Amino acid sequence: MRLPRLREANLWRSVRRLVFSLVTIGVLLAGIGSQPLAAAATSLDLVATAYGPSLADNYPYPPVDFFGHALRSGDIAVDPKVIPLGSVLRITGYTSPYLPSGGMTGVACDEGDAIQGNRIDIFINASDSAVSSFGMQNVTATLVGRDLAQC
Repeated sequence: MRLPRLREANLWRSVRRLVFSLVTIGVLLAGIGSQPLAAAATSLDLVATAYGPSLADNYPYPPVDFFGHALRSGDIAVDPKVIPLGSVLRITGYTSPYLPSGGMTGVACDEGDAIQGNRIDIFINASDSAVSSFGMQNVTATLVGRDLAQC
């Protein structure tokens, strides 16, 4: 049985509103219990590692960020429960000939299974040995802003 056109249009409008409401509630509930960098503080002491373009560093994916864009030097993988995706961060305290001396500004455009809690992974577009030489370092991340458009 086919509904009259007007009733069918109203039904679909109601369904769209319901779905939108459920999605909005889900987004709000997802943030409950987490204390992202923006809410907790403007700076965090973190442990940083590096990753590169190799298959081993990105398996099973090619070198792309969470949004599917090609990784760029300075992209940062984060735990989104601690640092929201799209956060612009000033990273200081590392030592690496493959990153700017004195600190760098990067964008949290990626996440990974191993990046949990107060950890970040900085993308360096270099050889495996160059990336491995970074090791694990204590760094400070300062929230500069938020800009998902940079991802």
